Amino acid sequence: MILALITNNKLILSGVLVFALLLFLLSKIKPKVFLRRMVFVTPFLLFLLLFNINSFLVVSMKVFSSILIVAFITNNFSLYSVSGYLKKIGIPEYIRDIFLLAFRFSFDLVSDVKRINKAVKIKGVYNRKKLFTYSSLGNLIGIFFVRSVARSNNVYKAMKLKGY
Repeated sequence: MILALITNNKLILSGVLVFALLLFLLSKIKPKVFLRRMVFVTPFLLFLLLFNINSFLVVSMKVFSSILIVAFITNNFSLYSVSGYLKKIGIPEYIRDIFLLAFRFSFDLVSDVKRINKAVKIKGVYNRKKLFTYSSLGNLIGIFFVRSVARSNNVYKAMKLKGY
């Protein structure tokens, strides 16, 4: 995966993508996992396609291989075993801690998104003719960012108390 991030050579990226696809298929992960993760990056890739086909191909191969490898790792290994492997290959402790915190924090963000989505359904936004008006979508994004900043401040204070 690191090789896919640092190169723009399409042949190497194709090899990494094939390897990632083989890992994904051999681990018998449901394609739904990959498709769910692709939903978030597809608009950005399509936007990139409008400007430069070469950049689109390189970025798409990097994104696809990264998502496939991360799906393989998260579905087959525990988070702490991944941290142990990172230690064995010489990744510094602070980077491993950042990785663990980011992974843990991502679950909090997902729960916030689910909570906001539930609130939207209760308010009946989905029952309108238009799913979202621009103002309601802006309000939702604003609420999400405000909660994210508040949560990150709490995490920062907790980590500072722990001596980080």
